[in-house]
Amino acid sequence: MKISIITVVYNRKKYIENTILSVLKQSYKNIEYIIIDGGSNDGTIEIIEKYKENIFYWVSEEDTSMYHAINKGMLKSTGDYILNLNSDDWLLDNKVIEKVVEGIKCNHKYKAFFGNIIRYYESKNYSRKILLKDVSYKKLLLSEHSTFIPHSSLLISKDILQTIGFYNLEYKYASDFEFILRIIKNYKVKHLSLFITVFREHPESITSSGKIDLERKAILTKYNLYDINFIIRKYSYYKEWILYKLKNLN
Repeated sequence: MKISIITVVYNRKKYIENTILSVLKQSYKNIEYIIIDGGSNDGTIEIIEKYKENIFYWVSEEDTSMYHAINKGMLKSTGDYILNLNSDDWLLDNKVIEKVVEGIKCNHKYKAFFGNIIRYYESKNYSRKILLKDVSYKKLLLSEHSTFIPHSSLLISKDILQTIGFYNLEYKYASDFEFILRIIKNYKVKHLSLFITVFREHPESITSSGKIDLERKAILTKYNLYDINFIIRKYSYYKEWILYKLKNLN
């Protein structure tokens, strides 16, 4: 089984080497690593070039958004499953992809999988574990964002792209949420009970910028969230989030 790992990057000299090494040091060897750079000018390209002999494909050229770059990477991928690893993040340990592949083989009827993540808050210098369970389409929609299925730990079979398509370039900041909604609406998604990635939050990250919120509201409107009775919506929202927070108490 071949795993394609795609990293899209733009001016992340501070973090990109850690991301690259977390992939290249994996014990599982049937990995193709793809890096799509958006035309960095801060030294990021020089770091990528250090490891180019071990990178299946990389390019540095202007793109319209992070999701445009991911789409380019997926078009180049030849793996059975695809994982998008952000340029700020890294794989938890050197054996994690080996464990992921074992999980996929034990659950071969599924076309998409997600695992747990560790959120790393750079400013506070501590990590918080995110514990997840299987999530239904309605539960994910009512949660109003994709925390229950984090983009950074999601692996999809490449062949489902023929059904659901690629990332919607109408959205520059929250297209991953809309993409995950399309996946879970069409396929059963399996939770793997293991930690896959460390998700770094810092002041420059999209998550911290607040730019996601307006697009998320547009996506929720598109998927008819606001047609659901207000009381049902709020009851489900608070119920699931309270349970979610309780599960994540350290």
